[in-house]
Amino acid sequence: MTAAGRLLRIIAAEGCTDMEQLVRETRIAQDRLQSCTDGDGRLDPLEQLRLAAFAEQFGGDARRHALALYAQAQAALRMESGATERHTTYPKEHFR
Repeated sequence: MTAAGRLLRIIAAEGCTDMEQLVRETRIAQDRLQSCTDGDGRLDPLEQLRLAAFAEQFGGDARRHALALYAQAQAALRMESGATERHTTYPKEHFR
């Protein structure tokens, strides 16, 4: 289960919104949201950002998961763009 899938399940369980509003507000196709909720699919980082930005308005677990998903999606986009580099070796080796 992806972080986006967990967030979608929390939103559904807490009754924060319905699928129609979720599709409208996030501009993500219903079949993609449903697939992610079911654990069969995943959202790309830009879709994750839109989902997280919409879900931040809710309280409790939904907000906490939304903030975590937003940070995760931002990190993925930074990695994809090359703004953040990957270590070729385990960093601990450099700090002995």
